[in-house]
Amino acid sequence: MKIKKYLKRGVEALTGSFLWIQSSFAALPDVSDPTNDVEDGNYLGLAQAYGFDFVALLVLVVASVGFLTVASNVISSYREVQTGKKTWTELGIQFVVGCLLLVFIIFLMTEVSGILDD
Repeated sequence: MKIKKYLKRGVEALTGSFLWIQSSFAALPDVSDPTNDVEDGNYLGLAQAYGFDFVALLVLVVASVGFLTVASNVISSYREVQTGKKTWTELGIQFVVGCLLLVFIIFLMTEVSGILDD
């Protein structure tokens, strides 16, 4: 009797999972072409073009993390100015240094993209 019960539950579980899996096979969008133009059949060039796009995305992520880090540092310095632990001059210095750091990061990232483009 117990075998029938377990067999019935197993069949129900398999049927339910099969129906659930079938509903997940939706129409997926096409893969977009890389930004660099590649000839048909040149798979190495295609991989390099996708690699260039990946590095460009990575450059944007690094620049975004740098911006968020500088913004967080300046906000925490502003909080310390409000409590009296730091002066407005120290806040201004951190802001200027953070902006210069961001300009340097963006410069380096554009150089990386230029090197990969050649």
